[in-house]
Amino acid sequence: MTSTPTGTGPTTSTSRRRARLGIVAAATVATAAAGGTVAALVATAPDDVAGEPLTITPDPSYRASERFQGWGTSLVWFAHATGGYPEDLREELYQKVFGEDGLNLTVVRYNVGGGNATDVDSPAYMRPGGDVPGWWSPGLLGPDGAVRDAADAYRAAFDPDDDASYDLDADPGQRWWVERLAQDARVTHWEAFSNSPPWFMTESGYATGGLEPTTDQLRTDSVDDFAAYMVRAVEHLEQTYGVRFSTIDPMNEPNTDYWATRFRPDGTLEPRRQEGAHLSPALQATLVESLAARLAAPGTSTDAVVSGPDETNPRLFVQDWEGWTPAAREAVGQLNVHTYGTEDRVQARDIAKAAGKRLWMSEVEGDFSIEGGFDLDDMANGLGMATRIVDDLRELEPSAWVFWQPVEDLWHMELEADGNWGSVYVDLDCSADGTSARRVAAGHADPTCRVLTNTKYDTVRNFTHYIEPGDSQVAVDDPSTTAFVHGDEDGATLVHVNQSQSDRAVTLDLSRFASFDGATVTPVVTTAPPPVRTDDAAPWSLVPGEPVRVGRDGTVTLAVPAKSVTTLVVEGVSGVADGTGLADGTAYTLTSADGGLALAAGSDGGADGATTVEAPDGSAAQTWTLHTLSGAGTNRHVVALSDGTGRFLATDDDRTTLVASDVDAARQDPAQQWVLSSLDGRTRSLLNVATTRQLDVARRNAEPGTAVALTPATTDPQQAWTFAPAES
Repeated sequence: MTSTPTGTGPTTSTSRRRARLGIVAAATVATAAAGGTVAALVATAPDDVAGEPLTITPDPSYRASERFQGWGTSLVWFAHATGGYPEDLREELYQKVFGEDGLNLTVVRYNVGGGNATDVDSPAYMRPGGDVPGWWSPGLLGPDGAVRDAADAYRAAFDPDDDASYDLDADPGQRWWVERLAQDARVTHWEAFSNSPPWFMTESGYATGGLEPTTDQLRTDSVDDFAAYMVRAVEHLEQTYGVRFSTIDPMNEPNTDYWATRFRPDGTLEPRRQEGAHLSPALQATLVESLAARLAAPGTSTDAVVSGPDETNPRLFVQDWEGWTPAAREAVGQLNVHTYGTEDRVQARDIAKAAGKRLWMSEVEGDFSIEGGFDLDDMANGLGMATRIVDDLRELEPSAWVFWQPVEDLWHMELEADGNWGSVYVDLDCSADGTSARRVAAGHADPTCRVLTNTKYDTVRNFTHYIEPGDSQVAVDDPSTTAFVHGDEDGATLVHVNQSQSDRAVTLDLSRFASFDGATVTPVVTTAPPPVRTDDAAPWSLVPGEPVRVGRDGTVTLAVPAKSVTTLVVEGVSGVADGTGLADGTAYTLTSADGGLALAAGSDGGADGATTVEAPDGSAAQTWTLHTLSGAGTNRHVVALSDGTGRFLATDDDRTTLVASDVDAARQDPAQQWVLSSLDGRTRSLLNVATTRQLDVARRNAEPGTAVALTPATTDPQQAWTFAPAES
């Protein structure tokens, strides 16, 4: 039995997906009529394509337990900088980021600014857009009462329950974007987050970090006030714009050494800083508990829950979680992680699964170019971002995938950093007449503010246009592909990244769906822009091919261009084929993907535990009956396993044990509970709920008799197991 995914977002609009294909096809025909050329994909035979052929098999028997909530971004710097731009420029930028023909983002993170004291020249001190205003009142103690030397007095006077302590008109830049988004009512999830507490709640007196980057920045006597500050900002936004926030994250990359307030030799502040605050795991836990208590307090109007810790990479995320108190772990409603580092993504995934928490990939950006240098047309940049998305989805299985900010400062990227962060570019210093102050000062012949896009903008839309809120991620056996079934359960979308220099024949095998008779596959392809972009150039992004009929065996083969991102929109598939997936009450042999040895039950004892891997022999010691406890058919399928004698597989710290038990007892004992995960749809890993550790063959290329223990999750084959029905 397959569980139906849950979720609060809207279900998928298949008609919107079809409309996209129709609109793009019409544009393609028009371009061809004007003399352009379009390399539409057609059905082919593998031998007709020079590159290495590839077969891709999605597996709908392993699907996300919760529907996808969407693709998103933080507003933060770009929204603060551009909210007051001329109307036409602002709207053009809005459509590039949130419009249905643009990036089509529907998850939004609003940054509740901390803000520096009034005697700090934040626009000069901070990077462009980085001086996001705080919500505290600068006139609380009179015209000169919000200066750094008055921090103690200001802190004593600040009353988080009194609106006189707040500037409820603060942050007009970001708030224009909130109001504009509210008009379209397309946002599926709002989240508020903080980069830093207000200056008077920090140890250093600045919102840019401590004087030492690894010391706690939030004052312990301001924890409760800061929690209340975050809640009041959210409540006011909800009341003013009619939006509803789902989550509040009071920290950002807290356990790093990034955030420091630095001074130059002459005693002036080192410029181009941004808000940030170090919080140790212990202080994070205190803040999470405080914010949860504030949200639960009588009179609180928002229904938001706590999220966090928004750590910079999964490895530090794990350290944060391990340093949290049980109360903080219970209080957090959603877990957020960034992927500026990618090691240990599966450990972050496992923490969320064992704790029963939703997981977001809540921030990433970067420059994925190989040659370096600002280049709108560098396809390596677009392919790199597409690959990061595919890898994040496979290893994290997040409910949402969120940019840091897709809009970057064109002046900085083009003329200072010479880099390729972002997907959309505009100068972040545009005046009322639509010109860049820096370009005017530099004497540029044309200082007009322009909105430009790069190849990341092109390739990302292969995902955001065709994988929609309400779809459900499913397993797929190719690491360069991601797969989702549609929210109406009558189709699927796959996105495949071909990084190679050659075209390749891709065979899509849909035989694991229960129904595929009459199904079609429509490819939508993004390749590199032409060397010179002209108005009459053939399209290179989101170019559709003709729908291709799926064969009677459930397969179809298409030629996929080199250096491309291809979306495969499948219509007419549904259900799960008989015999696909794992069945409750069935006896299986579990064989290791590393060497093909079978998991075997032994005596219950010994320092190495009660299980080993042995040469497969079909014996009772190698027969394991699967008992579903919850989540059948999903990526949070929790099971118990009993051996041929009826003993249940359990854990004792980091070793396995076998215990006399039954299914009802296993439901109450996390040590007997195992969550099945899959990176490829063909194998499963076994996560123990009590230890948040995976069942692991102790070494690579193991010999028979090697112990099986529990270790933190990896992507290594020692933790991957094939389930094959045991011979009766």
